[in-house]
Amino acid sequence: MEHTQPSPAVGDETKRQLPALENVSQHTLIATLKANIRMSEQGFGLIIIQNGPYLQITSLVEKSFAANDGKLKPGDVLIKIGYADVLGWTLRELRQLLHNIPVGTTLQIRVYRDFVEVPQCWQSAVELIPEAKLPVMTAE
Repeated sequence: MEHTQPSPAVGDETKRQLPALENVSQHTLIATLKANIRMSEQGFGLIIIQNGPYLQITSLVEKSFAANDGKLKPGDVLIKIGYADVLGWTLRELRQLLHNIPVGTTLQIRVYRDFVEVPQCWQSAVELIPEAKLPVMTAE
């Protein structure tokens, strides 16, 4: 009789590829990067998802401070915004933090690069997010 492995449940492949939060250390990471980004009325110009226990950048808003700075990239995992350690935070907690940052404030954003990949389903969905493009302002 032949034994087969049970097929993984939907979402199990994501769980297996993400390193456990408690195992994250400077020694296991490929790169830690910093960028100084200014808060605008539209935010920092980052489209962020919750990827397991991580907050991950999926894209940058065209012509935003983050896009113009050129240091942050899709796939980067947020570690710190200003003095707040955001590793392990939820999107809701991040939103509360960002809501209290005044427009015009420049903060240092620290990220892990090449740590985990953006889930495949989000790579193609980014084109559908209207916030990925800044609204066109017309002179009247």
